[in-house]
Amino acid sequence: MKSKKPLLPVKNEPNNTYPSTSIVPITTTFIDNFSSDSESVSSSGDINDALTIGGEIAGPFVPWLENAKKIIGEIFIIFINAQYNQKTCKVLVKRVNAISDVIEKLNTQKKENETEFRDQSYFNAFVRFVRILKEIKEFIQDVSQLKGQRKYAHGSAIKDRCKDLIDKFENCCSKIQFIIVICEEDREKEDFYLEEDVIAMRKFLESIGQGATMIDEENGIKLDLVFDEVSEMQKKVKKSEGDELLTAPQILPTDLTTIGKRVKRGKIYKQILRHAVPVACKPVVIPGNSKARKTNGQLAILERLHSFNNIIKFHGVATINGRQHIILDWAEHGNLKEVYSKEYLEWTTKLKLAHEICNGLVFLQACGIYHHDIRCENILITGDAIYEAKIANFYLVRNIAQISQGIQNLAAIIRWLAPEKMPKGNSPIKEPYTFKCEIFSFGMLLWELAFQKFPYKSMQMQEIIEHVLDGKREELDFGFGDSSEIIMIFRGVIEACWKHEPLQRPVIKDLFQIFSESRPHSQIIEHVLDGKREELDFGFGDSSEIIMIFRGVIEACWKHEPLQRPVIKDLFQIFSESRPHSRKYGGYIKTDFEEQPEIEYKLVEHGNENSGLLVQSLSLKPIPSLDEGIAAHKRNEHEKAWECFEIHAQLDDPKAKYWMGYYLWEGFYKQKDLERAKELFKTAADAGIADAQLRYSFALSLKYLVKAADSGNPTALFNIADIHIKGKFGLEQNAKKGLQYLRLAALKGQPKAIEALKNDLSSISDS
Repeated sequence: MKSKKPLLPVKNEPNNTYPSTSIVPITTTFIDNFSSDSESVSSSGDINDALTIGGEIAGPFVPWLENAKKIIGEIFIIFINAQYNQKTCKVLVKRVNAISDVIEKLNTQKKENETEFRDQSYFNAFVRFVRILKEIKEFIQDVSQLKGQRKYAHGSAIKDRCKDLIDKFENCCSKIQFIIVICEEDREKEDFYLEEDVIAMRKFLESIGQGATMIDEENGIKLDLVFDEVSEMQKKVKKSEGDELLTAPQILPTDLTTIGKRVKRGKIYKQILRHAVPVACKPVVIPGNSKARKTNGQLAILERLHSFNNIIKFHGVATINGRQHIILDWAEHGNLKEVYSKEYLEWTTKLKLAHEICNGLVFLQACGIYHHDIRCENILITGDAIYEAKIANFYLVRNIAQISQGIQNLAAIIRWLAPEKMPKGNSPIKEPYTFKCEIFSFGMLLWELAFQKFPYKSMQMQEIIEHVLDGKREELDFGFGDSSEIIMIFRGVIEACWKHEPLQRPVIKDLFQIFSESRPHSQIIEHVLDGKREELDFGFGDSSEIIMIFRGVIEACWKHEPLQRPVIKDLFQIFSESRPHSRKYGGYIKTDFEEQPEIEYKLVEHGNENSGLLVQSLSLKPIPSLDEGIAAHKRNEHEKAWECFEIHAQLDDPKAKYWMGYYLWEGFYKQKDLERAKELFKTAADAGIADAQLRYSFALSLKYLVKAADSGNPTALFNIADIHIKGKFGLEQNAKKGLQYLRLAALKGQPKAIEALKNDLSSISDS
């Protein structure tokens, strides 16, 4: 058997493997490069060559194969950047990875597959297969980032949806004669990993604190609406759209007073807001030109972050003595650099502050915001007897979706800057700024906090650049007491954040959990993560049968990769039968997954029991995309749109079923059929189509209205706002929650919500 290419790289998990298969020994080609133009995926020319049969090209196949290739590339890129539910994502990605070989098969076996290329039912099945790929991409995109979790009522819903996609994917593969074979034991392991993600996510949501989660009456803890609000605001800021909702709150000068002697730090001075809240007044220049909308939008976003504990609260903008000021919570102790310069901080205090800063970064990452300037000077310290950290000074804040621009004021931030963003001679910096850059800066901040020193204090900028690009870092010599548990936590986290390769740095969620749980001695963590274990030196008598059984079992249980460890049933059988030598044990349980195919498949041979399903035709009937059908509807070409929806509904596309239901409900082209429309709405609603959830909720069930709102449907959000504000349908009145839904509906362009916010809440009418 040929040696395989390496599997998809997963951060901090070298040589990862997932359940393999045990039959159909065919070598599989894997994609090494995750960009859509990977060499492992055939080019357009290759596809055309593959489809050239008898001097003709099966034209209808070309756009769908191109689309499949594009989606597969996008799935890999999304997976590389996954922050949450990585095991769940990988269960699907492993399958997608295997089918990247399909195009190669088409290319090398074009003569053998001529029947399929000319068969309409095969073509229809392939179109459905591409749609399932798109569903997998959208699912991974949602669950791999924190803000996407809102679409799922509870953790188990993510697991259920994943298993549903697995079933659909494998069913599609069988229809296009691409059979995936996975043994039952490996499927059980996959179930275990899916459940692990459910438990980990539930635990994480319980720990991230006020402002990030809300209590749902039916499903318990779920993400707060603020993530959706910020996401919608970022879209408008990016487009530089003017909007009343993208304006920072205005504070009257009369709302600000001074009590006693005026306290001033540089240009910033202390005032009391509305006779109650100590605030910092910071003079700024807000442009009045074309950049004004963007600046006001960014300030409006900062205001929406106010509910989270570890982000400094921004109250609004005030014009004082003709000059504009931003109004922030007052930090009595100044910034963290000022604090550590004046006093020695106990390690317990350092651990607490590190945890709070990490918590703030979790929140920013979930909102899709980069800080770009993470260092102790930009962490403000509040609190009386106990210090509390607040992330501040968002000078360089940008939306994650935006292309990273050149970093200004390089000299000021070079000590905390990730190596991939450092200038290399006269060459322009091509690497995008990612959250992995933030992780590196966080590691430098932790070093600064741990040692209470300015990083690279005696070095000039060019020296620092050369030092870091050479893989060198600040020294980690803690001196006496180097073995304390907290110090070793700091050491382990700092070294992990300092990794030269971005993909080797940890995700923020894992760092948060380390600080939350105050995990023990990082030397042990580092030792184990490096693949090292305790010594197995049994000394005299090392060759006895019982010792060798122990040795074999211990070594198997110690495997670095979870899937390489044996199952408990087999361990029990070993001890029950007292198998004599670890070599026999090694042949008894397959623990070396590298020698087994990852995911096996075969193309169904012609003439077998399934070949009768193929009906050869001289030409294929082209299938327009569903988007073409929706475009036809917008042009009032109802007959053309209906035909497109009907084709895709027959291919089991839930969105197409929604559109068929909509046509039957409204009487477009076809005669009204409300009962059939309800059935189609319910099917599409259960599949997660937000518009269908809204329609079905109006037709039958409030539960689907909530689902539609959680999926981001603007009209559903408006109606849920109305229900909460007025206390309808037996729900307790909750104006605060209702206003949050109303703001989000308005940000998504819902006209009634916009009007309600312009006037007053009483203008919300029943729908």
